[in-house]
Amino acid sequence: NHTEGCTSCDSGSYCKDAGMTEPTGPCIGGYYCPGGCADKRCYSKTCEDLPGGDCPTGFFCPNGTSTPFPCPTGTTAATKNAIVCPACPAGYYCPQGTAEPHVCPHGRFCPPSTGGVIPMCPSGTYSNNTGLVNVSDCALCTGGQTCPTAGLSQPTGTCHYGYYCTRGAATAFAGTGSLGGIGGVCPAGHMCPTGTAHPFKCHPGTYNPASESNSSDACLECPPGKYCETAGLSEPTNDCAEGFYCTGGDAVDRPSTAVCP
Repeated sequence: NHTEGCTSCDSGSYCKDAGMTEPTGPCIGGYYCPGGCADKRCYSKTCEDLPGGDCPTGFFCPNGTSTPFPCPTGTTAATKNAIVCPACPAGYYCPQGTAEPHVCPHGRFCPPSTGGVIPMCPSGTYSNNTGLVNVSDCALCTGGQTCPTAGLSQPTGTCHYGYYCTRGAATAFAGTGSLGGIGGVCPAGHMCPTGTAHPFKCHPGTYNPASESNSSDACLECPPGKYCETAGLSEPTNDCAEGFYCTGGDAVDRPSTAVCP
């Protein structure tokens, strides 16, 4: 038996010629040699059933590799024969061993090198789009609605009556999230029913001295002797003009039908 005493070529190496006392050299980068390889790419083997050869997708093989290494989280190898794994591209995420990057899902954003833990759009925001890159790509919560938790693909709540939520609301009481927004207590001279994006002004001829009002009932008729000229007043504009009288609910200081006799 001419092979008696012969040892299969070491893993990570190749043995090119017969009669060798040590391996020819290491398996080259982009390929792997599990043992018994006769060339630097391990295309020729002592047994054809042995693994070895091209480094597969999702793995990398530096010089002298015996077993392919899975790409670390946040990297990818979409083609064979990688020596190193490039960074996962922006708008995608790459868990360990990724061959094809995964598109960033709804409610999340993926800067370059995103791995298996995907950042979420913060409360006060949402995203119904995929492939976002930065937190600034997350949309502020829409008017009259709230986004109380992180990672939302759409708003899930409604602004509370007595408050207004123009955009970016994280709570029903108009608290905004980390990306900011506009909202607050319904101001005097206005009313804010449930789901208000912008406060509704009390009509001319009325006023409302109170804040946090939720219906038109809070808008009071201008009192006799006074007039309320514009919308959104918290108090009457002034007294009715001399020579005229105001019976209540007047929007002008000289009502044409209320001249003193």
